[in-house]
Amino acid sequence: IKAQLMVALGPLVTMLPVVKAVAISLMKAPEVDFDITLTKGETHVLNLVKPWLRSTIAAAFAPYVLPERVGIPMEPGAPDSQKPEGILQ
Repeated sequence: IKAQLMVALGPLVTMLPVVKAVAISLMKAPEVDFDITLTKGETHVLNLVKPWLRSTIAAAFAPYVLPERVGIPMEPGAPDSQKPEGILQ
């Protein structure tokens, strides 16, 4: 699996843990590469299994691709960090 991850920290505070929340998301859908080995007579199955497996993996990661994100509060009662206003690449 190959992916670009964005981690946003904020809002900043003066005491540890220094941030109230962390937001994590993927910049784009991850690239997934895999090999499947079957016996000689079952090679036709690969044409059916590979596309299905790729779409299933893509659907599993879809809730984490921008603009979606996973918010992790670093202290009790901390608000979820805001969505980014823009992206610099």
